[in-house]
Amino acid sequence: MKRKLVFLLTCVFLISLGTLIVIVSNTRADQNVLAQITFFLFSLTTITSLLMLVPMTYHSLKHAQVRADELKRLFRRAILISGVLVGLGIFSALHVLNFLSGLTYVFSLVLIEFFFMARKVEKSYEA
Repeated sequence: MKRKLVFLLTCVFLISLGTLIVIVSNTRADQNVLAQITFFLFSLTTITSLLMLVPMTYHSLKHAQVRADELKRLFRRAILISGVLVGLGIFSALHVLNFLSGLTYVFSLVLIEFFFMARKVEKSYEA
C-alpha cells in the first residue's frame, strides 16, 4: 500500500512538473489569462505532491506503518502550505502583495489549521 502511494505521488509530481514546465516555456503569461490560471493550478498540484512525497518516502524507507489519520493530516498540511505559496504568488502576480496582505493571508490559513486541530481534540474528548 505504501509503495503504491509513493509511486502514485511520484507520478503526480512528475506529470504536474512536466506540465508546469511546458506551460512556462510555451506561453506568454502577460497576454493569456488561461495560462496564468493553469500555471497556478499546476503549481499547487506540484507543490502539494512534493510536500506529500518527501514524508511518504521517508516512512517507506523506515518501513513504518502510516495510519489513515496521519495521511489526512499530511494531505491537509501539504494543501495549506502549498496554498500559502501559490496564494502569495497570485497576490504578487496581481500586484497587490504587500506585507500586511501577505501576513493576513498566512494568518488566515494558520487559523484554518488550528480549527482542524481543535476539532480533532474535541472529537477525542467526546469519545
